[in-house]
Amino acid sequence: MSKNRRFFGLGLVAGAAIGYWLNTEKGKAFRKDVATMAGEYSDELSALAKENALRLSDNLATAMKDGQSWVSGARGTLKNSIHELANTAEHKVDDLAEKLETGLGKARDKVKENTSRLDNGKEKKK
Repeated sequence: MSKNRRFFGLGLVAGAAIGYWLNTEKGKAFRKDVATMAGEYSDELSALAKENALRLSDNLATAMKDGQSWVSGARGTLKNSIHELANTAEHKVDDLAEKLETGLGKARDKVKENTSRLDNGKEKKK
């Protein structure tokens, strides 16, 4: 007889013995106790799962509010930074334009002065 047949035979005998025992008064009481414990554990697991789901939902809601608050704050900060940068750029452009106008005025004056000198030098040669 091979090992597999022996194990199969032992399994059949053990299964029959357990089946017979489960149908006795003690076996029926055991099955009832197991069913009761399984129901209790099932109820406990269900309550625990609901509790954890509520906690998770609360945590997600809090995280969502915190995220929205952060985005709102970042938006305000970014707007302020852009406004400040625009003002700074405007002042720089105004300063540069003023310096350019001053430089152009000096250049015109210099050109007039040099033109005047040239004209005076031509008149003296005549």
